Amino acid sequence: MPELDIHEADPVDYRLYQNYPNPFNFSTSIAFDLMKAGTARLTLYDMSGREVFGLPFGILPAGRYPVTVELGILTSGLYIYEVECNGFSARKTMVILK
Repeated sequence: MPELDIHEADPVDYRLYQNYPNPFNFSTSIAFDLMKAGTARLTLYDMSGREVFGLPFGILPAGRYPVTVELGILTSGLYIYEVECNGFSARKTMVILK
């Protein structure tokens, strides 16, 4: 189950950070900043564009959110993760190695 830490600061912009570690085997941390409160969602896609993991957070206040996700059930490969909130959307890639 993903772990959502309490927000750390009030950022001045929306931002999605690169996951760490990358590549990874079982779990990784993904952080994002929300400039304003809103309904946030983190989604993971395989390279064919199929959604393989979705995590709706509901309404979050402004802040930085580091999330630890366990994705050990997925096969090795390249994946795209995306965060969406208040019309903001950003994507990055991650690699799972087993």
